[in-house]
Amino acid sequence: MIAPDTKWGCAAGIVLTALFFSPLAGVPNDQRLFLFWRHGDSIDLIVACIAMSLAIGFVVSWSLRSKHRHLAALLICGIWFIPLTCLTASVVRLLPGVRWLLAPTPVAMGLAFMIAMLAAAIIKHPLRVTRLALDILPVCVPATVVVGAFLVSLMMARSVSTTFGTIGPEGSHARGPNILVLVFDELSYNYLFDGTSVGRHYPAFHAAALRGVSYTQAKSPGGRTLLSLPGYLAGKRFARAEVAGGLMYVADSPGGPLVALEAQLEDGPCRQARAAGYRTEISGYYLPYCDLLKSEVDACRTISEYNSNWIGAPRSVWSPIWTNLSLLPHQFPTGLIKNPIYSYHQKAMTAAIIADAQAPFTGSDKVFRFIHLSIPHAPFVYDRDGFRLRGDPFVTTNEAYADQLRYTDTVLAGILNAHASALDNTRVVITADHELRANTAPEENDHVPLFVLRTSQPAAATVDEPTWVSDVVRQVISSR
Repeated sequence: MIAPDTKWGCAAGIVLTALFFSPLAGVPNDQRLFLFWRHGDSIDLIVACIAMSLAIGFVVSWSLRSKHRHLAALLICGIWFIPLTCLTASVVRLLPGVRWLLAPTPVAMGLAFMIAMLAAAIIKHPLRVTRLALDILPVCVPATVVVGAFLVSLMMARSVSTTFGTIGPEGSHARGPNILVLVFDELSYNYLFDGTSVGRHYPAFHAAALRGVSYTQAKSPGGRTLLSLPGYLAGKRFARAEVAGGLMYVADSPGGPLVALEAQLEDGPCRQARAAGYRTEISGYYLPYCDLLKSEVDACRTISEYNSNWIGAPRSVWSPIWTNLSLLPHQFPTGLIKNPIYSYHQKAMTAAIIADAQAPFTGSDKVFRFIHLSIPHAPFVYDRDGFRLRGDPFVTTNEAYADQLRYTDTVLAGILNAHASALDNTRVVITADHELRANTAPEENDHVPLFVLRTSQPAAATVDEPTWVSDVVRQVISSR
């Protein structure tokens, strides 16, 4: 015969574990592509669910047997808090009409009132509080079933490839000419330039402008990453981009038919470079490059901005937990949990992409390497000296963006210094996917910085004519 406290412990373990993972389950189908979910992640998630259910069940069973009624009530309320917070946050995010509830003032007032009432209840009626917590479990069963169904559908989704080949493999250095394309996410023209010249407070970008060609009227393929990056990969401009069924679709006109992005890559820079005899490599975040370009590149690494297990590290039960918590809203109080986790993920992701950008050009006579860096885009976790935790790194302020842009400048300097011995035989393209959208009119979001450092560039030059970045990349590849 199973003891009642054990039954309640098992029930609480299953229900609260499911509610805890509601942010992960609540990712809409058209956004799951950006998780880069793999079969190994499903195994991690199953193990994490079992371990968490057992841990919660043990604590609840012990609390129900404990003679320390106040401690037992406090433990049970603490265990209930995070799963119910995860569920509430997920529901609020899915209902646009009530997103005002995420504003700091109502959340802080509601949370303070709830904590005060709960503390008073625990002090005066600990047994009733414990009983109420148990009575909530049957009410949560429907939500548990729904969350479980969505988690199963996530685990059954198509597995995404995140890496193949080696960027900068062991071997002799390429004779060149090599090509390095650096796309910095949300690198702002308006911040970087003083008029038509780069400000001296960004010395690496300033030096690049003095050494190569600066384009003052360059346009990216789109005013947001969802349009711009597919455009860079295809070498053309799209009017619309959507994600459905784990695939990306694009259209040439606002009302035109949607076509799979993979079918639009025949004129892209990777295929052009490979046809010209280059070894092709790509590294970045946001898009599943390794699936999209599996027949176009020799080496690839793609990193999810949410999924914590992305570098090929040993399987970890903590990975789906960190991923789930990184999907919480960044506002108070869930931001107290999410923001440090997401900030450290940004740090690790940025370091990995920088390492790929700095890897030597090897493996062939000449190498074409495309790098999509996640900075200076939010979260804002850097200043010129390096990593720096902020209270809410997703709030865009002039100070936060300028600090991260200064760090981006040091990153550019580090990448160019890593290739110092090969720069005389390397063409470097430095650009962005779009402007800083928070401070820019929508029609100007595709106005981006563009610098080209050529192997035979005699002196600095400035081009003031309207220019498409994709056309310049195509010219760099085809030039002798």
